[in-house]
Amino acid sequence: MNFDRKISAKLDEWRSKTQRKPLIVRGARQVGKSTLIHQFGQQYKYFVALNLERPADRRFFAQEREVREIWQQILFEKNLPDVPEETLLFIDEIQEIPHVIKQLRYFYEDLPQLPVIAAGSLLEFTLGDVKSFPVGRIEELTLHPLDFEEFLMAMGETSALQHLRSIPMANFAYEKLFDLFKKYLILGGMPEVIKTWLASDLSMA
Repeated sequence: MNFDRKISAKLDEWRSKTQRKPLIVRGARQVGKSTLIHQFGQQYKYFVALNLERPADRRFFAQEREVREIWQQILFEKNLPDVPEETLLFIDEIQEIPHVIKQLRYFYEDLPQLPVIAAGSLLEFTLGDVKSFPVGRIEELTLHPLDFEEFLMAMGETSALQHLRSIPMANFAYEKLFDLFKKYLILGGMPEVIKTWLASDLSMA
């Protein structure tokens, strides 16, 4: 079960740009960064996901090398054609190897036709170890836990969402929306919690 997230529109905007820079998606753990990007990656003909917490993926970036060499090794080992404009490269948990953050600028400069998204948690602590942060060579988005509107979307409460967005709100909508908001406050906005709750069909009354 995947939830619609409002940030998806920002990803679509990023994809359509002619001067597209590598994108870093920030956010705490378990807010749905990886799930969101894997879902987004289905729009591409080829999708390469590397997780730098895994030794098999870390080795591509163990040493600072030319990004074209890294890319060719990835293609070789994944048995993929060299069509960067049809491929999305996703580097997850990028904070595990700080120099990879610096290397993102070289993807922009040396391999601009390749869409690159990186994601990481607690990047604020990692950036202090990056000697040359690629200012002006990357874009950034932040993913938060589900907000109330996204919670209603996950619940399938399309009518409640429409009334929430209406100004002025109809008087008859207050009671149901307030009950839904209490459920949201109890559950919080972490996707896995909401997914588990929906799957188990618990009553929060």
